[in-house]
Amino acid sequence: IFTHGGLRSYIINKKYLIPWTVSSIGNSNSIVLKKLYSEYFERVLIGFQLGLDNYIDLLYLTTGKFERMMRKQISYGYSDVFGIIDTTGSASGTSNSFDIVKKAVYELLEKNELLLLWYGFLGEEYIFSKYEYDSMLKYFNDLSYITDEIKVFFSSNLSNAICCSVFLFRKKQLTGSGISLRLNSTEALNSAIQEAKNITVVYKNKSYGHYKNLTRLWSHQYWHRIWGI
Repeated sequence: IFTHGGLRSYIINKKYLIPWTVSSIGNSNSIVLKKLYSEYFERVLIGFQLGLDNYIDLLYLTTGKFERMMRKQISYGYSDVFGIIDTTGSASGTSNSFDIVKKAVYELLEKNELLLLWYGFLGEEYIFSKYEYDSMLKYFNDLSYITDEIKVFFSSNLSNAICCSVFLFRKKQLTGSGISLRLNSTEALNSAIQEAKNITVVYKNKSYGHYKNLTRLWSHQYWHRIWGI
């Protein structure tokens, strides 16, 4: 089951439009709706910090110590303390705090692994067997024709966890992507594949899709220069 939505958009301090659209995938309506609301509240609550002048106790995972800090220093964009905050990891849930923190750290790591792959070309391509590749094409195109070429890359630049990035093309145009970080490469691959399909199906033929500003010429020239597509 694929879902996509957004409850309400917010502008903070009359100039910051914080992220508000979300999507999720799962095996039941209950699961996808819980994941949808969870992601929405995570993204919005991070953005809300920009407009707050009070303090919060910040935990440094490397030292286990707390420090009092203004909330707006730990949101999106520029921070006087941390500089440019260009990636974030967030998580919420009803399980124990260790699992929630681990999920947030995983998300932060996978975003930075993607940046290292995209800009630094730090990763290795996974070569499918013909059977695997044909099965992947069938899986992605079962609802509608969304891809004719799949590229998968693995990287572990920042930790011992394995990050898998999946890129989908159609006629050399980048049409979708998915990413996942796990301690097991098979789990990372399966999760990244699910995310790639979810995002691609959700934004297919949408004027606001993530890939609408990427021209066919740009996609072809960029990937041909880097990975010989």
